[in-house]
Amino acid sequence: MSKDRFIILRSYLDSRSTANVSLFETHLNELGIRYEEIEGTEPNNHDIRNDLFRLAEMKGGSREYPLFFILRSPDTIEFVGNWNTVQKLMDANNNPPSYLKQHPDIMTVSRLFFKEA
Repeated sequence: MSKDRFIILRSYLDSRSTANVSLFETHLNELGIRYEEIEGTEPNNHDIRNDLFRLAEMKGGSREYPLFFILRSPDTIEFVGNWNTVQKLMDANNNPPSYLKQHPDIMTVSRLFFKEA
């Protein structure tokens, strides 16, 4: 089992964001993918929030909630994207396996997380 995990930078203050994150967490649970949430508005999390915002901005993202990352090792965090990006990955993940096998260029949550071809 992979020790990698998703990091979800979120805010409980935004009800739409909360609903979206819950949907993604359900998807991750179905795939057996570990994740951790970071509540960006909590004062104790401001330093990590700011670090994740900077990483997102360096990769073309913005300072918004929610943002999604993959922790590959203690020193390697990959920026995945915002809700729109993750929603597209989830939708793609729902394609039949036979279709995905014929289209290795389609990125899915599983392919991204598990580095599947």
